Amino acid sequence: MDSVKRKILIIDDNREFIDITKKILSKKDYEVSTAFDGKVGIKKILSDQPDLVLLDLRLPDISGEDLLKRIKEIN
Repeated sequence: MDSVKRKILIIDDNREFIDITKKILSKKDYEVSTAFDGKVGIKKILSDQPDLVLLDLRLPDISGEDLLKRIKEIN
């Protein structure tokens, strides 16, 4: 069995959603990090290199669609 924890990054400005989702995923043994806006989200993608990103489409500083384009450019 794979002992490496899979990394999930949640990028969302809704703190309640992040708290609930992080709690659920952490119980399933995922390593969860969070960002409340796109700027921090990009920094965490570069530093943490998550396996999965859960992305809100409406962020305060950038649209989710634009952020997704930037993520695709990184990878």
